[in-house]
Amino acid sequence: MPNLAQSKIIIDARMLGYSGIGRYLSELLPLLAKHQDFDFHALVTPHDKDLLPGGIKSIVTSIAPYSAQEQSKLKDLIDAQNADLVHFTHINQPFKALKTKRISTIHDLTMIDFPSKHSPSLKSQLKHSALKLGFKSMLKHNSLLLTPTQFVANQLSKRLALKAPVKITPLGGQGHLEEAITFADGEKPFLLYVGNALPHKNVGRIIDAAKSLPDYKFVLAGHDDYGYSKFTQTASNNVMFAGFVSDGKLAWLYQNATALLQPSLSEGFGLTGLEAMAYDCPVISSNATCLPEVYGNAACYFDPNSTDELIDAIRSIEPQRQQLINAGRSQVKKFSWQLCAEQTVAAYRQALVR
Repeated sequence: MPNLAQSKIIIDARMLGYSGIGRYLSELLPLLAKHQDFDFHALVTPHDKDLLPGGIKSIVTSIAPYSAQEQSKLKDLIDAQNADLVHFTHINQPFKALKTKRISTIHDLTMIDFPSKHSPSLKSQLKHSALKLGFKSMLKHNSLLLTPTQFVANQLSKRLALKAPVKITPLGGQGHLEEAITFADGEKPFLLYVGNALPHKNVGRIIDAAKSLPDYKFVLAGHDDYGYSKFTQTASNNVMFAGFVSDGKLAWLYQNATALLQPSLSEGFGLTGLEAMAYDCPVISSNATCLPEVYGNAACYFDPNSTDELIDAIRSIEPQRQQLINAGRSQVKKFSWQLCAEQTVAAYRQALVR
């Protein structure tokens, strides 16, 4: 076996400041940095370079995620680094072969399955059409693929002729949120949603349910510019659009919510549900895609295509709330960021000797 000590590994961390994948990176990078037998570098934007943990060197670039420059300039930037391996942490990457070996984390196929619905703008639709066309080409250049769930692994193997092996690396359960900061005392009790409002997130189902549940309050926390604008004018008065909230306020919301609502039509993991469970917040979840795999018996499930089922689930939450809290405490222990990091390092070693 070749000596892998001090192999130079580049991690694509250009989405470090994002939600979702940003959480994945912010939890994973500090743990990877402890493995000093590798020489870690990270592609990072100028805005996020100070977020990198010690032990990981920065490669600062203005090449934005999903930009045309990913295809025209990112390959040359990476090739010039003379690295042994590059880890792309999402599907947006050069479609052509690199001089460097690569592995990729495929969190889900949402952007492939929902290309025309992801954003109403023509520019965004064109970007996602190009992404769909280049996806298969990109995959064939990978030595190894990582997915967070068996569901996503099955999607890949059923729909694509893969040459690279697929390794399942589940994400962690409890993240490192800040100490709770009071958000809004007057909003208790309330039901909580955390995330964006893109179509596959199915936020409209919550908006419809809220109209039939005037005695309940709903707090929706997520960036204002990710699909929420179409709901703000039509939502009932018992819906509060909180916008982006800090980690400290998010911790408070988890701790004080009656339940977290997870109505998604498609997910690759379901991180927010596990984070909620870590704060003793019951989860009312869609029964779609990977969510039952991740949440097990620790969630109250409903059909995401049925507003009536969501309403029934909300009305039934109080009698089973403590049971769900107890089940959630057990479920979240099955997932660990430390284990995710160890499995990722094992993937690096596997890819380097292929």
